[in-house]
Amino acid sequence: MIKFYKISFILVLAIFGIFFFQNQTQAAILFTAPHQQEINQGETFLVEIRLDSANEVINAVEGQISYPVNLVEAIEVSQGGSFLTIWPVKPTVDKAAGLITFTGGIPQGSLVVNGKILTVTFRAKNTIGTAEIEINTTQSGVYLNDGLGTRTDLRTLVGSYQISESAVSDLVINSSTHPQENQWYAKSTALLSWQLKEGALYSYKLSRDALTEPDDEIEEVIGEVSYTDLSDGIYYFFLKEKSANNDWSKPVSRKLLIDVTPPQSFQVLLSQEINEFAGQYFLTFATHDLTSGIDQYQVLEGNQLYSNAESPFILKDQTRSKAITVKAIDKAGNVSESTLLALPQKKTDRTLAIIVVFGVILIVVIITTIFIKKKQKKQ
Repeated sequence: MIKFYKISFILVLAIFGIFFFQNQTQAAILFTAPHQQEINQGETFLVEIRLDSANEVINAVEGQISYPVNLVEAIEVSQGGSFLTIWPVKPTVDKAAGLITFTGGIPQGSLVVNGKILTVTFRAKNTIGTAEIEINTTQSGVYLNDGLGTRTDLRTLVGSYQISESAVSDLVINSSTHPQENQWYAKSTALLSWQLKEGALYSYKLSRDALTEPDDEIEEVIGEVSYTDLSDGIYYFFLKEKSANNDWSKPVSRKLLIDVTPPQSFQVLLSQEINEFAGQYFLTFATHDLTSGIDQYQVLEGNQLYSNAESPFILKDQTRSKAITVKAIDKAGNVSESTLLALPQKKTDRTLAIIVVFGVILIVVIITTIFIKKKQKKQ
């Protein structure tokens, strides 16, 4: 069934590209970034899956990524910051087989240079070795926006991650603003600190590159440093120590995940179709978050909150008597929302009947009161 949806999806996207036909095709490249890295046992690290479309306008990508389960485990897959805008097959992880699969597209087509598709958070196990993260060429494909859904030639690069024995070090970096390395925070100011050692000197650097190392320039010895007005993204703080015998230690690092921007604005659509959901009212909604990715949607009907809501969402109150708010929440807790006002409520037959009954009773009471007063006057 999934294969049928993927084929249908690719054919539909091909129609969007009918006016953008390209006469020559080249080999697109799917690769990991960083391409290689040294990792300590038990350490978490991020691997981005990226695409270079080789000067071709493409509109769909499907992929299968494999990793050695004896060396690493996939903790999370994020679509935050992806150039792909629709996901007929959302990224899924088969932890037993060590496979990550996905199918995504961009209906209008795009020329992609170093475009991010996914970010995968891995954790190194306690086994020493080289973990190769591979994109399966036969199970992956990049499709042109040429009106035909042509599958272009594809090359892939294997990512190599050397897992080494964890070195015992008393040089530990802490952060009061971003206490968890693998959690996104809506804070653009970062404070990092470490315990000073008597007689030691330090060099440090903040970078977006996971392979950066600090130089040998000695910084002010204060045991903490702060950075302000950081833009959204992933940062790495590197620190090394020069002891009294003038030897530099191996650098240690601390990851910062920053996202202060809410998800993109969006509209909620209210629909009612005879052949859909038994004719009930339902909502459709979707948006994107360019950095951390969407964590969940929430639907608020009046005072009733529904977390982890999915589109389409069938209204619980089919009378539409309550205002509806849909919230898109990213992984840093930033929120965008869209609201539908309640519909004016028509008086039901039951309501009219009650009004009529009370009206009759009131008339009877008035007539009876008048009759009694007249009778009393005659007496």
